[in-house]
Amino acid sequence: VRIFAYTRGRTYVVQPEIEIYKLLEKTVFLSAEIKNKLFRWTKQLLLFPWNCVQNPHLLKCFKTLDSMKIFVWPDACEMAKYYISPDSFDVTHVQFSVDAPNLVYLKRAGLLSGVLVVSYRGADAYIHLKKHPDCYNLVFQYADKLLTVSEVIKHLLIEYGASEDKIMVHHSGIRLREFPFSIRQFPQDCHVRLLCIARLVKFKGVDYLLEAVSCLKKRGYNIQLDILGDGPLKIDYADKIEKLGISDI
Repeated sequence: VRIFAYTRGRTYVVQPEIEIYKLLEKTVFLSAEIKNKLFRWTKQLLLFPWNCVQNPHLLKCFKTLDSMKIFVWPDACEMAKYYISPDSFDVTHVQFSVDAPNLVYLKRAGLLSGVLVVSYRGADAYIHLKKHPDCYNLVFQYADKLLTVSEVIKHLLIEYGASEDKIMVHHSGIRLREFPFSIRQFPQDCHVRLLCIARLVKFKGVDYLLEAVSCLKKRGYNIQLDILGDGPLKIDYADKIEKLGISDI
């Protein structure tokens, strides 16, 4: 197992499995941690000759102009050295699809011979596709399997050109044993507090929540609603709260 990541994050608190399988020791933090693109490219320009000395087979990958894109994209170039070893990976799973083009460059250069799986989780599909409609064309072509967390994202990918045969809906897992079911009863004072955590965008359905809370208020329920999040519809939702007359809850 080899994990490629951009930032270290808060490693002082981790899931038990990370410690059990020593996953941090198997993680490579890419140069994208360096925010300045010029510095990133400079680092890769300096590292590339050294990587070629350590791994002479890397030069054999540059057979065509298209394969030279590995050298242009720092992240792909940095990962390339891990894919030329004899014990390269049988499966490569891209957890966030915006990073998939780097792996496509490796596959087109003949470095990635195993199965390429790409996951689509939300913003990488809804927002990225709408801004750049052709951004995943090569990913759709070269990925062996596309995983989506919902049927909605599945149909969105099909709409933008992905093959339905490659798509599998794989919902985000929840450890149910850590959230045992318990029967909830209304408190004696009938006060119910609701919490919504979401990006304030249309497909999160916050507008439906506001309408539902408005209906409950009209029926006499004692409800408090807290919304944690930000997004382009923040002002619109604030106006809707005023119009529905629920700013006091």
